[in-house]
This record gives sequence, structure tokens and C-alpha cells, in this order.
Amino acid sequence: MITLFSSYPDVWDIFKRYWNSYGGVRSFAKSPYFHISLLITSISFSIWTKSGWWDLPTSILPNLIGFSLGGYAVWLSFGNDKFRAWLCKSRKSNVTAFMQVNSAFVHFIIIQILALSYAIVAKSLPLFHAIYLLNGRHDPSALNIWTHKAIFISVRFGWFIGVLLFVYAVLSGLAATIAVFRFSYWLEIFIKNGAPKKPKKSKHVKKFKCISRRTIALGVV
Repeated sequence: MITLFSSYPDVWDIFKRYWNSYGGVRSFAKSPYFHISLLITSISFSIWTKSGWWDLPTSILPNLIGFSLGGYAVWLSFGNDKFRAWLCKSRKSNVTAFMQVNSAFVHFIIIQILALSYAIVAKSLPLFHAIYLLNGRHDPSALNIWTHKAIFISVRFGWFIGVLLFVYAVLSGLAATIAVFRFSYWLEIFIKNGAPKKPKKSKHVKKFKCISRRTIALGVV
């Protein structure tokens, strides 16, 4: 019998595969693009401390998402079957080089969609109105000063997260560019050296494998 939520486990499973391929929380926390996003958002307090910040992501992100999807399509069409087979065999820990680049593209597309969705929801001011409704007061002047301060901090923190997602989504475009460049570097090595067949007997293959490991060790995002 088909239930309403029967497809949820499959969706959860594919998101789990993406997150594991990306590197999980550790890769996210160590990402220089995320660190730069935190810095930019922190010094741009004049944006997220005022209402109307959502106009930026809602006007920019739709085009950026289109660019990201186009870049992903280009990535999937590059190279031949032998090159893609080599990427599927080249590993850093338990993740192949092919899945590293794929997870990078999927990651920045997901971040952009999250940032756009967050901005759309924030535009309706749900956090601002919900806090007042939870207090059972529709008139802001009826609340005491401490409640006002709590509401002020909560709303601004929510706006900070929204702008942070937006800045991180924009910087993901840079991450996509670097991922494409890294891919072209791998393709150049593959064309010059060819795919290794007998790694134990060929010195040429050992050199190729050494270069391959170094390029893969550069990371993705």
C-alpha cells in the first residue's frame, strides 16, 4: 500500500549520500568560503539589522542558481568514458574524485536554494509576528522592555542567518569556478599520461598516481 510519506526514506538516503560525499560537518566547518562568508556578514551589519535585506537574495539568487545548474550540466558532459571511469576509481578516503566534484556542485546549489527559500519566508516576517502571538499580545506597546529586547535580538539573529546564507551562496559560485578549474587540471593530466593499467610494474604509472593523489588531496569546496 502506497502511503503519503513512502518516498521520504529515499529522499533522506540520497541527501545522506550527498552529505557524506561532501565531507559532513567537518568539511563544512573547515570551508574557507564559509569562513569568509561569516566575516563578510559580520561586517555588513547595516544590512541584516534592517528589514528589506531579503530583496538582495530574491533578486540575485534565481540567476545564480541557473548558472550553477548550467555549470553542473557542463561538468557532467566533459571528458570521455575512460576519464570518468578513472575519476570513479581515484579516491580520497572513501569518496571517489568523481563524487567529490559532484557533491561540490550539489552543495552550492542546495545552499543557494536554501538561501532563496529563507529570504522568501523572511519577507513575510513570520518570526516577528510569531513571537508576539506566542506572548498573546497583538499590541507591541503592551509588552515589557525585556520582552522587547528578546524579540529584537531573536529577529536580528534570524536576519543574520539569512544574510549569511546569501553571502555563502554567492561565494559558492567561486567554489564552483575552482571546482571546474580543478576538473580541467585532472583532465589535462589524464590526457598527457593516460589511464594507469598496471600500477605495480610501471614507474610511469606510479608517477601518475602520485600526481593524481596530490590533485585529489586539494579538496573540492
